[in-house]
Amino acid sequence: MLSMGTRVQESRFAHFQQNVSDILKPAHDEAYLLRWLRARDFDLAESEKMLRDHMKWRAAVKADEILSNWTPPPVLLAYYPGGQFGYDKAGRPIWIEPSGKADIKGLLASVKKSDLIKYKIWQAELMQKILQEQFVKLGRYVGLTLIFDLEDFSIKHLWKPAVDFYSEMFVMLESNYPETMDCLLVVNAPGLFPLAYSLIKQFLSPATKRKIIVLGSNWKSELLKVIDADQLPVHWGGSVTDPDGDPCCKSKIVMGGTVDPKFYFLEGIDRSMLTRVTIGRRSALKLPFHVDSRRSLLRWQFLTEGSDIKFGISFKSQNRSDSPEEPLVPAARLNSHMVPEDGSLTCEKTGIYTVTFDNSYSWFHGKKLLYQVDVLPPPGNIDELKHSDSFNMDPLS
Repeated sequence: MLSMGTRVQESRFAHFQQNVSDILKPAHDEAYLLRWLRARDFDLAESEKMLRDHMKWRAAVKADEILSNWTPPPVLLAYYPGGQFGYDKAGRPIWIEPSGKADIKGLLASVKKSDLIKYKIWQAELMQKILQEQFVKLGRYVGLTLIFDLEDFSIKHLWKPAVDFYSEMFVMLESNYPETMDCLLVVNAPGLFPLAYSLIKQFLSPATKRKIIVLGSNWKSELLKVIDADQLPVHWGGSVTDPDGDPCCKSKIVMGGTVDPKFYFLEGIDRSMLTRVTIGRRSALKLPFHVDSRRSLLRWQFLTEGSDIKFGISFKSQNRSDSPEEPLVPAARLNSHMVPEDGSLTCEKTGIYTVTFDNSYSWFHGKKLLYQVDVLPPPGNIDELKHSDSFNMDPLS
């Protein structure tokens, strides 16, 4: 019997096991059941609902067969960053994900978002298999140690479709693979990290948030406190290279990078999320946004059908009605009928930011425009995250 913690928890475990006995499979051992209870703080009704919803989800996405019956698209195998490499001192499998190297825009131009989510399911099922192998080997359950490397993370990673993908991914993982991760170590966190975290933290459980540790500049020596050098590539402070001397061990860890345009397909953007309008000839569409907080983020994406459009952004102070408009993104005609446009702008001042789609130069033709523009608030409080230049994680926990 696994240690539950208290007699009350042991009693609830017994009741939970009985309540869900009709959906259990032979592989669903005590460690498996305990994950669902811990994910819902041993609330019997919530834990049962979570597990039953998960079983329905597994059937819907055919998770039991995904490793044997589905082959990920080549572009994901080549460009989606990450890979399993070695084990930490407690026997936890290590997953390294150089997320800052991800070209999410290129990936979403090459596959459907549903394919990206399916690939994360495929990866999650692969890790479940590895965790089960470790359970058999060690005689005890261990979770994952994740290393998220944010080197090269930039504003382009906050492109709205990218944030939407990550949000959906975290919801899927939290709902269907609870208590799989023992520790998430963030390295090379840029100044932009608080904003990125504020966008996705609502999708993380309190238990997951407690497991995130943001390491400081000495992160390589800190990793070696919990991972032996022979279980870590040289690039992350270890001693292992590929046979050809590659310090990143790309034979096991995909490093991401810019996706080759040869993988792109025409319908790479999800048009169902966009507002569709027609801008008449000699006309313009102006979208004013009242920004009350400095460091808010204005984001946009758009495309046109059949012809180009002039696009620009201007700013006007709210305090002075007679103040002139200040161009922030100079108006220019863009070939958005050929390549969808997207971008973002940090709002350094409070006031009115006006996004303009201008067709006044066209004497004869209206323009069909599909767009999405929104304003993200500045980063909130992320004090629940652990920031550390020195941390301890019991290697036997």
